[in-house]
Amino acid sequence: MSYLKEHFFSEVLQNIMSKEVREAVCKELDQHINSTKQSLTEKGLKEIEAEKLAIKQMGDASELGIKFKNLYRPLFDWKLFGVFFVIIVMGILPVIHAPGDFLTKRIIITVLGIATVIGITLFDYRILYKWKWLVFLVACILMLWVIFLPNVTINGRGYLLIGGVLINALTVMPLFILFWASYFVKKTINNIYTFLLFLLTISLFILNMDFVPLVLFCIVWSVLLIISNTKTKSKIFLMLTFLLSMFLYFTMSFNTYELERFKTILDFQRNGDTYITTYLRDLLANAGWFGNSRMPENFMELHTDMAFVNITYFFGWVVSVFLLLCIIVLLVRLSFITLNIKDEFGKLLVAGIVTILISQFVYNILMMLGLVPYISMSLPFISYGFGPTVINSILIGLVLSIYRRKNLIKGK
Repeated sequence: MSYLKEHFFSEVLQNIMSKEVREAVCKELDQHINSTKQSLTEKGLKEIEAEKLAIKQMGDASELGIKFKNLYRPLFDWKLFGVFFVIIVMGILPVIHAPGDFLTKRIIITVLGIATVIGITLFDYRILYKWKWLVFLVACILMLWVIFLPNVTINGRGYLLIGGVLINALTVMPLFILFWASYFVKKTINNIYTFLLFLLTISLFILNMDFVPLVLFCIVWSVLLIISNTKTKSKIFLMLTFLLSMFLYFTMSFNTYELERFKTILDFQRNGDTYITTYLRDLLANAGWFGNSRMPENFMELHTDMAFVNITYFFGWVVSVFLLLCIIVLLVRLSFITLNIKDEFGKLLVAGIVTILISQFVYNILMMLGLVPYISMSLPFISYGFGPTVINSILIGLVLSIYRRKNLIKGK
């Protein structure tokens, strides 16, 4: 870089403190100056004279610096963070009536969740694009570990317990989503190679023998494929092969027990009359607008998947309706951010995160209302659990990280 250009850049950047903004401004200024300089040299000016004139045409350095500072300043979505804060704090409510030290632990989890969001917001998500294959490798290793070498078993399912955090297929799934969001950035992809990668990923979920993360991953993967800039022919090929592979799996790979279990999940009338759904329906019917202070008969662990019913029963429909409104605002805000991200990787990543959260929020609430079959599906930020709360907080933090840098990236 010449002395003239370097001096001009230093004057422009003197009021800009953010390293990311400084880099973006330098890149844009360099492009403008070089383009103008080339035009002037083609008209017969000497190179040094052309550079002087090109810099002069950029205008006053101080005014330009203020303009760039306002244009590229890092953003923080207070609306998204605010509604997230309200929801995660309301996650304390289900453990107020729980025995033991659940309340203390939940408060600690809430503080860690909020801190995680703030920390991830400051992290440059674009680094993850460069690490996508490492992320994929780590996800595969963790899945294989969960499948073949679990060190904890809960309700017949294997988990990894690492540092007090339970890891299962749902915990690992966001890593796969991150990889596929970065993979679908490319417009031109090898169809066979991509399908084999998908087959590897889906095989791990099938081997895990858990219906919920398998279906959730398929939904998110389909959304990423459909909204990506990948060529239409590739989309059609991958979607058809995906549907065919799922059809073959459900018709040929299940043994008698698995088929019967799958039919039970799909049989709404049969599933709707189970003890759990009847019990939850009774609690909701007796909740009232302002809740109950007495403990219900046959008190169950209502602070996990059934947290919404817990809040409704003890604190009333007024509080649960407020929670529902907060969830709707959160999901609408996330969807709005998706539409306003210029970076393809950022857009796909936010879309994947939105799909994960929408699927969990909607299904859990419908399940608590008895409108869909009962399965193991927690309510994000509300259900008790360290791992799910931190993982979902990381997802919100990534969205805020992407939004923070949306003015720095012009898109492709």
